[in-house]
Amino acid sequence: PTSTRYELGRAGVFDVCRRAGAELALFPEGEWVPVRLHGGLFRWVEVARPLLEADRTVYACCLKTHWLSKFSISIKHSVGCVRPRHRARLHFGGHFEERVAELATAVRPALVIVDGRLCYTRGGPCYGVVREGNVLLASGDRVAVDVQGIREIQRIPGNALRRDAWQYRQIRHAV
Repeated sequence: PTSTRYELGRAGVFDVCRRAGAELALFPEGEWVPVRLHGGLFRWVEVARPLLEADRTVYACCLKTHWLSKFSISIKHSVGCVRPRHRARLHFGGHFEERVAELATAVRPALVIVDGRLCYTRGGPCYGVVREGNVLLASGDRVAVDVQGIREIQRIPGNALRRDAWQYRQIRHAV
C-alpha cells in the first residue's frame, strides 16, 4: 500500500509547493469537520478542515472512466475530500452515482482543472485502457466540465461511455 505523503514526495509536490510559497494539506493527517448535506441520501459527512477554511479551492483532476461510477472527473473527485469512513457509505443502499453527486455538494471549488492529455477510456480508475485525449479543461462549473469531459472521452474510439453526457445519473443528480 502507498500513502498520500509518499506519493506527493515521490512526485516532487512538496518541493514545488515550498518554492511557490503554497501550503499543502494532507487530509489523512488532519482534522475532519461535520458538514450537513441537503440531498436525500446522506444527512451529513465529515470533510477535511482545510477545504472549509481555504479562501479558494482548486481541483486538479484526471479525465477517466470508472468501473463503478461510469466516469471520474470533478464531481467524483470530491469524494476524496470526505473522511474515508463516510466514503464507504457510497457502497451501501444502491444509487452509487447519485451518492457521488450528493457528496460533491460538501465542497465547492472555485476552479476545476482537468488533465486529459492521457485518459482512461475503459476500466478505471486505476487499471484499464489508457489513450491520448490531448485535452485540458478548466471551469468553475463542475457539471459543465464533467459533461465536456465525458464528450472528450467519447470522441476516442473504443471508449466505454455510450450515453449522452446529460443522461448519466451522476450528472442528472448533480444538476
